Order: sequence, then structure tokens, then C-alpha cells
Amino acid sequence: MADIIGQVTIPASGFASLASGFPQKNTGGPGNLKARQSVGHFVFQHLWVQNNNASGNIRLGDTTVTTTRGYLIAPSTQVPIGPLCSYTTQLGDWYVAGTPGAIVDYIVVK
Repeated sequence: MADIIGQVTIPASGFASLASGFPQKNTGGPGNLKARQSVGHFVFQHLWVQNNNASGNIRLGDTTVTTTRGYLIAPSTQVPIGPLCSYTTQLGDWYVAGTPGAIVDYIVVK
């Protein structure tokens, strides 16, 4: 099992790929995080996404996600996705939309 912990700050465009965050690979628990260079093609079955903002919704989806279209995640809320049935879902396939500057955390488990 490999975990990836990442964080995305939504840019001025209001739209970002989860793979654009600062992902790290968990190699054995807290304090054992190592930088991971490429995660866009990381295939997984479980995804947890957290809206780390006190106000302002974010949306989760594919390349068509907007601030009004996609899975709604309320402020200070965490949403689990999975288990997914196939090993074809990649981190680079998931996007978030919201207010620029909003912070989104995620954990992926293979």
C-alpha cells in the first residue's frame, strides 16, 4: 500500500489538477514523508479530499469541473471517494474548482 498526501492551492484561474499539488509519499507514518516527483499517473482505489477553508465551497470532478459543476464539498468538510472498482483511475484525472487561494488537501491510497 502506498499513500500520497498532497495539497493544492487553487490558482487565479479557479481550477487545478490534484496532481499539481505538493505530493509526498508516506513511507511509514508521521515524520516519514518523502517528496515524490511524479504522481499524475499514480493509479489508486481510495481518495479522500478535504476543503480546508472556513468559508467557500469547492467542487471536485474531471476536466469539466467548474465552481457550479462537480461534486460539492462544503467548507471544512472531508469527502471519501472509493473504493473504486478498477485500477484505471489516476490522480491526474481529478480536478478541483473554487475560489482562488482556497486550500484543498487530499490523501490517496493505492
